Amino acid sequence: MDSQKFVDAALMRLRSEIMEHKAIVDLFFENPIESLNSNTYLTTVIEHMKAIVVCENAYRLIHQGYKPQPAPAVEAPPDGPPKKLDPEQSPTLRRALEQEEKKVARKPRSTRKKKKADDDA
Repeated sequence: MDSQKFVDAALMRLRSEIMEHKAIVDLFFENPIESLNSNTYLTTVIEHMKAIVVCENAYRLIHQGYKPQPAPAVEAPPDGPPKKLDPEQSPTLRRALEQEEKKVARKPRSTRKKKKADDDA
């Protein structure tokens, strides 16, 4: 069975318990004269308020920890072909091209030295 169903069931149960405790507290506050006749009026209200706090905290923790997070938004690729960079626009590209040109310019010299060494031998 899917674990998400258990999480949803726990959240619904907590929500119903919160509503139940709130209804009881509301009844005590709506009819204070009838409630005052009871010796345990304040303790009952406090117990139900504590139960509301416990259920709300449990609901919040379950909702934050076990609810699936929405997938991060993925940006759509730009329309059309990618722009070509000019060396004038990008200093990094300019340096990279200069270094590549220096490497290309050095290679033929090294092959020339090898040929001269082969000819001398």
